[in-house]
Amino acid sequence: MQVLRRYRVGVALVALAVVLGILVFYRLKDQQARAVQRPRGDTLVGVLTPSRKDMEVRFGTTADILASQQAAIFSKVSGYIRRIHVDRGDFVREGQLLVEIEDQELQAQLQQARAGLLTGQASHQMARSTLDGNRASLIATSPWRTSRGGAPCWTRRAR
Repeated sequence: MQVLRRYRVGVALVALAVVLGILVFYRLKDQQARAVQRPRGDTLVGVLTPSRKDMEVRFGTTADILASQQAAIFSKVSGYIRRIHVDRGDFVREGQLLVEIEDQELQAQLQQARAGLLTGQASHQMARSTLDGNRASLIATSPWRTSRGGAPCWTRRAR
């Protein structure tokens, strides 16, 4: 034990060198074992007979879609839009309702025109009754008589 106490640093260094040597030896052996190419076994692969059929493929992307045909649309009347029945890019048919136009102004104009028509008809009736009254008055005060058929008679009425 005396020797160990006296040379303890040297013994520790020798023990450390032996442990370090063993670790290096095992490390080199492991690297050499990995470097060796080992023959691999045959790879098993399944084989199927091909069959012909349709495949459904979905592809999603963003794009700009352009119309194949465009048409300018004009209204015969002016007004505010009440409701739009189609969206941009929709397919439309001839005669399909696309837009509803607010027709309150047109309804007011229609009512005004009907009121004008009724006023004109009332004026016409008034003029006709005035004409009939004047005609009756003229016949009553006329010096010429008329026959029962309405043909003038050339005889004078006595006063």
